[in-house]
Amino acid sequence: MRKKYQNPISRKFYEAGINMTGWARKHGIPKFYVTQLASGQSKGTRGNSKKVVELLKVEGLWAEDTDKAA
Repeated sequence: MRKKYQNPISRKFYEAGINMTGWARKHGIPKFYVTQLASGQSKGTRGNSKKVVELLKVEGLWAEDTDKAA
């Protein structure tokens, strides 16, 4: 059986009780960047995705083990 929220970013959002879409709207960024980071399709090293990672770190939603996986 697969665990719910295996991705560390999704898990952090779940534990904080925050919706990814709502968080993205609040910060005025496209939801696309958040979901790309959460799914592992983007590493968050350049451009807008890097800005999103910085926002996630400020709010404590960036999991430290995410850096090791990238």
